[in-house]
Amino acid sequence: MTRGYDLDHPGTTLLHWQAVTIFGAAAVDIATSQPEWRSTCPDLIVRVSSPAIRERYDAVLPGVVVYAIAQRPECVDDYYADPDGKRLYAVARTRKWEDPSSAEAEGMDRIPCPAALLTYGSYCLFMAADRGVGYRHEVDRWRLAEGSARQSAETRLLWTADHRGVNFAVENQPWDSMRGIIAHTNISAQAYSAGEAWRTAVNELTLNAASRAFGFNRDLPIPLLEEARRRYEATMGYLRSLGMEIHGRPFGDR
Repeated sequence: MTRGYDLDHPGTTLLHWQAVTIFGAAAVDIATSQPEWRSTCPDLIVRVSSPAIRERYDAVLPGVVVYAIAQRPECVDDYYADPDGKRLYAVARTRKWEDPSSAEAEGMDRIPCPAALLTYGSYCLFMAADRGVGYRHEVDRWRLAEGSARQSAETRLLWTADHRGVNFAVENQPWDSMRGIIAHTNISAQAYSAGEAWRTAVNELTLNAASRAFGFNRDLPIPLLEEARRRYEATMGYLRSLGMEIHGRPFGDR
């Protein structure tokens, strides 16, 4: 156990592809190639070294390995938290623009990657990296839970708005991608806005803007984040103009 974080608990593990999403391939590859794991995790080393992509990406990394990866200087993101500490945001260490990210501009506290892992948990870091925001101590209900707890992951839709209109796809479907399931960038190469959706009744949807690629993203400077907010609101307006009842989650919430 490290500072109250149980590295042996199943909820601290990550699939290999999730770790790559969070930390970047370089950090994962360097950390998992260390000789110490050959004696403590020999089966894991075999899997992450496999030439078969699917076998490699589906390997389960134990908490102690995930923590070792989080300490690598090659990790691609830093983390920032809301003042109340409930929500965590991933911000790229190297960005395409010189302006500060909205997290930096708003004075949020920067949390180093290892500390973020210990405080918020591995799956929260994954959601922050993949969806733009993670919630403290949330767990991967699809991978770890059974029965009705899996329903939300089975019925969640991804949406993108592009030149074709608003596109929807069931998230939990096989796809020839690193994640093994579909992502926003598989639906649209470029998009006006994007997020998640749930069918909550006939002709009724609940939407959020949880897409780091095309929606809410703390990497963005404040002017670009405000533009992303306007695009999200415009998309909801477009869907309402088609006669649909749309319930939008606040921008930045999931």
